[in-house]
Amino acid sequence: MIRPYVPSDKKVLIDIFTLNTPTYFGVDEIKDYEAFLDHEAGDYFVILHETQVVGAVGYYIKQSVGSITWIFIHPAFKGLGLAKEAVDYMIHLIKLKEEAKKIVIRTSQWANAFFEKFGFKEMHFEKDYWAPGLDLYTMEMMI
Repeated sequence: MIRPYVPSDKKVLIDIFTLNTPTYFGVDEIKDYEAFLDHEAGDYFVILHETQVVGAVGYYIKQSVGSITWIFIHPAFKGLGLAKEAVDYMIHLIKLKEEAKKIVIRTSQWANAFFEKFGFKEMHFEKDYWAPGLDLYTMEMMI
């Protein structure tokens, strides 16, 4: 299940984000994520397992490009299909916006294969972009 983010979710999301660092996120990214939650979390959602917040995902649209952003799941809840459900929902929401012509995701080597399952194609690669040993994969899907 997915519901809109509210500011009272911030602490648990920061805790879950930290559990995903440094494997999926660079240590320095926590500051960016906190700033995002404080100032930019308009179309952002928490991922629930039963009633527990176990992750988050969001999207935005800029100049006809939809982007899925800040997606992560608590390590103990991976493999339950929750991230797949969340990405499917973000794709659905973006497709509802007539101005969106494609969807872009910026991820790492630890999640690029996951996004390929949705039909995203690699467009750009940059080694050590997020942090040493954490590469950038820019992927897109035409809609």
